[in-house]
Amino acid sequence: MAHHAPIRPRISVVMAVQDGAGHLVRAVDSVLNQSFSQIELVLVSCSVQERTAASLERFRERDIRVEVVSYSGDDPAEALARGMRHARGSMVMLMRQDDWLAPGVLEGMDALSEDEGARMVIPARSEDVWGDDGEPQSSCVRHAETHTWSDASELRRDCGALYEAELLSAYGMLVAREIAGEALGAFDEATDGLGYVLACLDRTDGLVVWDGPFYHSVSFGSPDAGPLDPALAERCAAEHACMMACIERWGLSGDADATAPVHRRHVRRLISCIDNTSMGSSRISSVERVGRVQKLIDAEDARASLTAVQPSAHEFGIMFKPMVKRNAAGCCMGSRLRALLRLSRIPLGSLL
Repeated sequence: MAHHAPIRPRISVVMAVQDGAGHLVRAVDSVLNQSFSQIELVLVSCSVQERTAASLERFRERDIRVEVVSYSGDDPAEALARGMRHARGSMVMLMRQDDWLAPGVLEGMDALSEDEGARMVIPARSEDVWGDDGEPQSSCVRHAETHTWSDASELRRDCGALYEAELLSAYGMLVAREIAGEALGAFDEATDGLGYVLACLDRTDGLVVWDGPFYHSVSFGSPDAGPLDPALAERCAAEHACMMACIERWGLSGDADATAPVHRRHVRRLISCIDNTSMGSSRISSVERVGRVQKLIDAEDARASLTAVQPSAHEFGIMFKPMVKRNAAGCCMGSRLRALLRLSRIPLGSLL
């Protein structure tokens, strides 16, 4: 039986739900309790067990604005595409099952879209890290001054700066439904949906970045190195390659203003990869850790980015010199020193 609200929603929030969603209730409530009422929430049930399925059904029964879509596979892009096909709003937002929206986010984004005639709105973000005990550990705000782009060439030239500010996320972005539907084919989990964001930007010349209430992106674990993640370097390289391919497609490879922010972020992410490899909890030997770091800093993309950011080497603290010199042991030592300096709380930001 049809379960649609009688009024066509303006915004559809699409969320793929898997088992283990410890904060799903908070995520759902943060959408349904928005002051902006012209919404629908499309929950895509991804091969979930009976308990999770029952929770989704309760959401649907409680609020007529909730739709539940079944999907038996494990492909995140296909799950979101299924939800998108059921979405009825003129604008669409993708959302993770553990993330949540601050009050007023949807109302503010919809107003900006209407007032500025923009088909994409990107909000400020808070990246929240929660411990395994369910308590918040840290948060980091990603934002830029509210700004509107209505010219495609200007938008593409500034895309690298938005990427460096870590605002180009597939989740939390409000996009015209027809654009989102066409772009979802570029969604790649290896790049955390960056390909989807860039495909959306390919299809519009109207974007607003809004320094308003936050979209809260939630992860779990430790804000420090945490467990060793062997795939982190692969994801970093894949995302950088995706960004550079887009810049080349836009004919901006020779534009230093467009490319420099991308290289700067890549070097910072490489440092994070070195930290994780050097300090991440694991039983691998120190020799293997050094070998993995050597592979990281010898990679072609690392060499290109290190060369590109040479004029701003001071921004990367004590890690830059050993990276440039391909000194993997020095990089590992630098990681440990930085960790000690952070624990000491001595204000040595230029070294870190």
